[in-house]
Amino acid sequence: MRNVTVYTQEIYKIINRHRVFTKDAVFVGGVAMAITLNFAARAVYSDPNSVTGWITVAIGAIVIPFVVFIFPLRNAKKNYNKAKTLTKDGSDMVNTIDFEKDKIVCHNNMHQTANIRYVDVQEVVLTNRLIILKKDGKELVHIDRKGFVNGSDEECLNLLEEKCTKLNRPFRKKS
Repeated sequence: MRNVTVYTQEIYKIINRHRVFTKDAVFVGGVAMAITLNFAARAVYSDPNSVTGWITVAIGAIVIPFVVFIFPLRNAKKNYNKAKTLTKDGSDMVNTIDFEKDKIVCHNNMHQTANIRYVDVQEVVLTNRLIILKKDGKELVHIDRKGFVNGSDEECLNLLEEKCTKLNRPFRKKS
């Protein structure tokens, strides 16, 4: 089975969205906003003319969401442009992924190769467009669900379910 993933700007947006809106990030951002807005509400309630209270409201309602969510999402374009400068001809990075008997072999158009053993994969994350393989919380490879040359995304998921024996949790719901 073979997959060709072209890292377009759209793919980078999906990757960044996945990284930014993890459960941990949303929890930390939500807690920071709740604490800040709690202090702000107390300050404004005790003294409605308090400048400090209204500044705290602005920080809780505007600054924290930008720092935690919006700025990281804007990095997608920067990462895309950086990847394009790494290729010799300025084209999109292309990752060719071959699913072999005991490993996944990834080649890209920058003449780099990586071998990923199925037993090293601890987590499989599914998005509408990507299949993301992870180990120790770090992303190993992004597989474009529309990029299969030989095989399909469903065949890939079946193969991963069979070969990845050290998954932390099942990635598909049992029917």
